[in-house]
Amino acid sequence: MTNDRPLFSIEKGWEVIRREANSLHVVVVGKIKGFLDLEVLRRSLLLVQLRHPLLNSHIVGPLDNLMFKTEGTEKIRLEVILNPEPEYWQTIFVNELNTKFENKKVLLRTTLVKPSGENTTNYFNYQNSSFSHRCYFCC
Repeated sequence: MTNDRPLFSIEKGWEVIRREANSLHVVVVGKIKGFLDLEVLRRSLLLVQLRHPLLNSHIVGPLDNLMFKTEGTEKIRLEVILNPEPEYWQTIFVNELNTKFENKKVLLRTTLVKPSGENTTNYFNYQNSSFSHRCYFCC
């Protein structure tokens, strides 16, 4: 299904601000206790991307002609980081919050911080670079 269309005025405004300020992305962190199967998580991300049309799009074009484009959109990537220390996840996510989000290929990025050793607490985050700030995992 294609979702190619120009950004609406409000969408364009938020995208221009996001590109200039690099501060308009939402970060959600979830704490998950116990075993977490990476393959199940990857399949879940694929299903979320299939269900939400904007996640099958990316934003292209100059500031005066921004468009959602479906063709060429990448699959949502899951970065997995083994956690050597109990509170290290906070450092990871603060760094991600301060990293520029390029939405030229996909509108969502995800990270899973997996425990090492005896700890069984996983931390999952997703960052939405889109101005809509929808909760894709709730709907």
